Amino acid sequence: QTATTRTPLLDTVVAFMDGRDAWEGTASELLSTLEPLTSGLPTDGTRLSKELFGLASQLAAREIGIERLPRGRQRGIRLVRR
Repeated sequence: QTATTRTPLLDTVVAFMDGRDAWEGTASELLSTLEPLTSGLPTDGTRLSKELFGLASQLAAREIGIERLPRGRQRGIRLVRR
């Protein structure tokens, strides 16, 4: 994807983070939170995580950082407004 490519996930995460300083949880939790907001999202947490980390530079350009967190057997995600 190029820097100008917009995806439903990118737009939804940007809108979701509007007014938030941070969000933390698993990819599945994030998917459950975002699903009511739009269509065209990845079908499961694994795909969401992969796509989300693929959008890291585009999120950074919108002042949103993404980090992986160790959470026992599950991997966590932290989204942070920069």
